[in-house]
Amino acid sequence: MPRIKLMRNFYFIFCLFLVGCTKNTNTAPNESELTKHFNEHHRSFDKLRSMIISDSHDLDYFQIREGKIGEYDLTEKGWSKDYGHYVPFSVVTGTYRLTSSRYDEYVQLLKSTKATAVDYYNGNVAISIFSAGFVFGGCISEIIYQPDKISLSRPSWATTYYQAYFDENWGAQTKCN
Repeated sequence: MPRIKLMRNFYFIFCLFLVGCTKNTNTAPNESELTKHFNEHHRSFDKLRSMIISDSHDLDYFQIREGKIGEYDLTEKGWSKDYGHYVPFSVVTGTYRLTSSRYDEYVQLLKSTKATAVDYYNGNVAISIFSAGFVFGGCISEIIYQPDKISLSRPSWATTYYQAYFDENWGAQTKCN
């Protein structure tokens, strides 16, 4: 009898996983929605791009989101790079040569554009505007800036993929697995 109960629980969890993955794909922004979102917030996205490029200084990778600056995360106990070792906000901002008001400006721009994060990677900028799901069944949508002519391509793992080009340097993509 316990084996039947175990199989029933496994089947329930498996079905829940499949339904959750399908829902993620169905709610992820398609090409027209990506284009609409970009057009509505183009100036703010360009401001985020300019800010993150300037504030990355000599870093190859740098990310800012509400509650995260670079390698530091805000927890209920304070800012931490290593679990259990908490530092004041001034240490975090000093490490990345970022003022408190500049961080606040990022947070406000992210909120006003309904974005969750802005990432800098070797001159490229990605602004996350949608994410949902699990590690093995999720979606992410990003507005992307590349200083050279933008090139987007479907990853081999993506079961659903949408892309939109806005100009020579700006585009967007939704990737779901």
